[in-house]
Amino acid sequence: MDEIVSRLIDDDEILVRFLFRGDFKRKKSISIENINKREVFLDTRGPQISLLRERYNDETECKDRGLQITTDLVGFVIFQKEKYIKIYKNYKENIVNHFDAELRSSPLDENLDVIPESIDITRKTPISPAHADLTYINPGIDETAESTNLAIKRFSEFLFKDCKVVMLEDIEEEVFKKVI
Repeated sequence: MDEIVSRLIDDDEILVRFLFRGDFKRKKSISIENINKREVFLDTRGPQISLLRERYNDETECKDRGLQITTDLVGFVIFQKEKYIKIYKNYKENIVNHFDAELRSSPLDENLDVIPESIDITRKTPISPAHADLTYINPGIDETAESTNLAIKRFSEFLFKDCKVVMLEDIEEEVFKKVI
């Protein structure tokens, strides 16, 4: 029997965010210094930010999944859940106390719908059994802010500080574990 994908994301798990050309301040200057840190964990389509769980997706699988989305894939932003928890708590306690977000396991089926928890999933479950989301439950909108996404942009910048970036050309076996 194939390995069952746990719905619980362990604290030591590595989470992977795709990095596309659009995540850079200048599209022609693809460098770590040029990443738009305030928007890398922001998606204008909704409150969820798609992630992959490295425990169930090796570097090659992450690369293949990213290239299925678009050929503009240039790399990955990675972090451990335990670092996310630390940053989240600090941000909520010291910056925006009404901000609320969480990491959720959200395996996707062929229609890109989240598979209900009542269904067991394995690594071979189509289409993305190890998908996860960073979900902004309460984005901490401040009525005085110029932008409704200001709290999320600040959080994105805070989270990015403890992330590692792996460019596509640097992908090799176990590279995510080596850089974390």
